[in-house]
Amino acid sequence: MNSSKILIVDNDVNISNTLTQMIEREGFKSYVAVDGTNALKLLHTECPDVLLLDLDLSGINAMNLLAQIKSIDSDLIDDAILRPGRFDEIIEVPLPDEQDRLEILNIYLKDRPKVAHLNINDLANKTKNLSGAELESICQKASLLAIRRVIIGQQTNMNLTPCITMEDIDKALKAIKLPGISGHDVLKKIKSTDIVRRIPVIMLTSSAQEGDRILAYDYGVNSYIVKPLTFESFLTVCQTLKEYWISINVGPPKN
Repeated sequence: MNSSKILIVDNDVNISNTLTQMIEREGFKSYVAVDGTNALKLLHTECPDVLLLDLDLSGINAMNLLAQIKSIDSDLIDDAILRPGRFDEIIEVPLPDEQDRLEILNIYLKDRPKVAHLNINDLANKTKNLSGAELESICQKASLLAIRRVIIGQQTNMNLTPCITMEDIDKALKAIKLPGISGHDVLKKIKSTDIVRRIPVIMLTSSAQEGDRILAYDYGVNSYIVKPLTFESFLTVCQTLKEYWISINVGPPKN
C-alpha cells in the first residue's frame, strides 16, 4: 500500500466511488467528502497529499445568489453593490422557459450516448427555474454516472455501453439541488489556512465556464480539469493525475 493519501470531494457518490476504486486499485489511500464542511474536517484530521475537488458541490455561491435575487426582486440588492463604477453595464438575463430549456438540453445531449427512449421533453418540464449552466451540469453528471456503470460492468465481465438513462438524469438533477458549501468556498478556506494551504488542490469539475476557472485560479487552485465525457477519456485523466501528482510531483513537507 502506497503511503500517499488522496482526498476526493464530490457530492456525486457515484463519481466519488468510481474515483476511489481507481485510486485504491493503484495502491493509494483515499478519503471521500460529499460536501465542503466534511472536506474541511478531513483536511485537518487526515492531512492528504492531494485534494481532488469538484467545483459544483451543490452549494450556492455569491454570483448565483445575486442572480436568484435579481430574478425575484431587483430592489432587494443594496444600492452600494450596483453603484456606478462597479459594473459598466447591468444586463438582466431571465431564466430559460420550457422551450428554451428543451433547446439547451438538446444541444448538451446531442453528442452524448443515450438510450433511445430518453424523454428530453419531460426533463425540460422538470427543470423549471434552472439556468443554462445548471442544465449543462446535469448532462455532464448524467454522462459520468453512465461511465461508472461501464466501470462496474467491466469488473463483472459485462459488456456495457455508457448510455445516459432517465435514472442517470434524475440522480444528476437531485445532486444539484442539495445544500452545501461550494467548491470555491472550500478552496478559499484551504488556501487561507496555514496548516493545509500547501496541499495541492486539483479541481475536477463538470464546469467549463471561464468565470469558474478564473475564480479557481484566483483562489490558488493548482490545476483545473473539466470532467471528460467519455469512458476512455475519464480513465486517461485519472491515470494522468495519478502519474503526475503522486508519482512525479514532489509535494510539500508534512510539517
